[in-house]
Amino acid sequence: MIRPQTLRTSLNCLHYYFRKSEKESPGQS
Repeated sequence: MIRPQTLRTSLNCLHYYFRKSEKESPGQS
């Protein structure tokens, strides 16, 4: 079973990755 803490960490990682991707290649939604 997936623990809530793990899910939260995964979401954090995804958010960070998305923000980084936007900074690296702006304009490409």
